Amino acid sequence: MEGLRADTVATLGDVMAPDIRFRDPFNAVTGLDRVQRIFSALFEDCDAVRFSVGRRFRDGEHAVLAWTMAFRLRRYAKGPDWTIEGLSEITLDPASGLVVAHVDHWDAAGQFYERLPLVGGVLRLLRRRLAH
Repeated sequence: MEGLRADTVATLGDVMAPDIRFRDPFNAVTGLDRVQRIFSALFEDCDAVRFSVGRRFRDGEHAVLAWTMAFRLRRYAKGPDWTIEGLSEITLDPASGLVVAHVDHWDAAGQFYERLPLVGGVLRLLRRRLAH
C-alpha cells in the first residue's frame, strides 16, 4: 500500500485475487475491478495521497496492518491536510499468496465526517451529548 499511486492502481492484480472481497466504512465490494475503481476514485478526489504502514502482524494466511493515510481533498483545496489512522485485516489465499479479503477499520465519523462543514458540527454536537 505504501507504493500505491494513481498510476499503480492497475497493478493491484499483482497482489489481489480477481474475486477479492473489500470492505471499508464507505464500500463493500467483491472483485478486483471494483477495488481498482475505489482506489482510482480516491486518487481523483484527493491530492498528495500517502500511505504509511506501521505495525504488521501475520499468522499464517491472516495479517493485520496498522496504517496512516494522509491526503488533501480537492474539493477543499484550501483546507488542511487530512490524516486517517486505521487497521486492515488481510486474508491471503494459501495456494497463490494473493489477497482474497481486505477489511479496513477506521473511525469514519471522528476522522472524516466530523471535519466536513455543516455535517461535522452536527456530529460533534451529538458526540458531546452522548458522551458520559
